[in-house]
Amino acid sequence: MVGLEKTPHYVLKAGTLTHEPSVVQSESGSATYAIFGFSDKPQYDRFMVNAAEGLTPYPLVKIFLQDQLAQKGNTLRLVILDPVSFDALEWKAATFESVLESIQSRSEFVKASHRLVRQESSTSYRALPSDPSDPSASAR
Repeated sequence: MVGLEKTPHYVLKAGTLTHEPSVVQSESGSATYAIFGFSDKPQYDRFMVNAAEGLTPYPLVKIFLQDQLAQKGNTLRLVILDPVSFDALEWKAATFESVLESIQSRSEFVKASHRLVRQESSTSYRALPSDPSDPSASAR
């Protein structure tokens, strides 16, 4: 299915904290927060082939997503969907809201509403809507 990816059930953690990539402000000027999400262990194992030690998968729980969404501010919150490597040129991502809905409804798939594109000469990424004409992909 076009635009749909497997629902993530694990998040990448370093100790007790989530491990996130560096993401620059969105074009709308809002902050962007992104975490690495994995649908299953084989996807995590593939990602970790060239990764630093000390990172572990941790169940992505509804409470974490709900707590993040309850925070004040105009922050776009994204889950990167089954990334292949730390240094990819682009990742697919879904909003925390979409992932939470997918988990709650026990859906196998979630809509990849955004892409994180690596900035030239940098290790930072910028979040862009997968479909710029989709108003639901705007920053929240």
